Amino acid sequence: MLNFDRKKLLEVLKAFYAATGARVAIYNLDHCEIASYPPVFGSLCDFLRQEPVIDAMCQRCDEAGFAQCQKTKTQYLYYCHMGLCEAVAPIMLNNRLEGYIMMGQVLPSKEEVLRHAGQYLLDTAAVQALLEPMDTMTLESLEGIGFLMNICVEYLGMRNVIITATSRAEKFDEYIRNHLAEPLSPQEIANHFFVSRTTLHTIIKEAYGMSLTQRINFLRIEQAKVLLLEGKSVEAVWSEVGFHDRNYFYKNFKRYSQMTVKVFLFQHQRNG
Repeated sequence: MLNFDRKKLLEVLKAFYAATGARVAIYNLDHCEIASYPPVFGSLCDFLRQEPVIDAMCQRCDEAGFAQCQKTKTQYLYYCHMGLCEAVAPIMLNNRLEGYIMMGQVLPSKEEVLRHAGQYLLDTAAVQALLEPMDTMTLESLEGIGFLMNICVEYLGMRNVIITATSRAEKFDEYIRNHLAEPLSPQEIANHFFVSRTTLHTIIKEAYGMSLTQRINFLRIEQAKVLLLEGKSVEAVWSEVGFHDRNYFYKNFKRYSQMTVKVFLFQHQRNG
């Protein structure tokens, strides 16, 4: 599951665009765009994609690019059906494919785009007018942009702009630990992190192999152990960590510690 710090991510995408003039976008594993800069296509692509046949071909080119990138786990630089240059690179975290970064609508040759426009029976005069202010790029420049894409991917991982499910789960843990004495409903936690309850439960399950309720109880028991070893009474501890029923506290303590409170204290007294 691909999560990210939106503010930092947009800063990276804007910097890439400022340096290259190429639109750049981040896609998840379902090939859905989740962030881009500029947020809309350039005037040329916007004009071209108003034609259903061309729009369908554009989508086919994108899918082919994703497929090749997924297969090789390396950057794939190619020319689309209209003669524009595009590139897609994998976002790899912990040796696992998490998503894609795609650069598009770079112009190698105005003549080539006009030739394709004629094949689609488009208004070539209108296409010519849209091409007029656009700069063409040499192959060396295109390869340089591709190199910058790879640097961006490395930066996204190093600066924690892209966050793995495990990293997100750790943030949930931190919030839970800071609010153990409170009821801690799933909706409250989801609202705090601006995620859905489904996403919240999925991330916890993937990271720890347990439900959210189980994770909360586990963390409450871990804190209870700390307080018990500090000398606090059982009566004081179970309510301080968020349990509102003594028997339920004892049940969870045994479940997550594989021993009763009495045995836990005895072992530590003996070892101490």
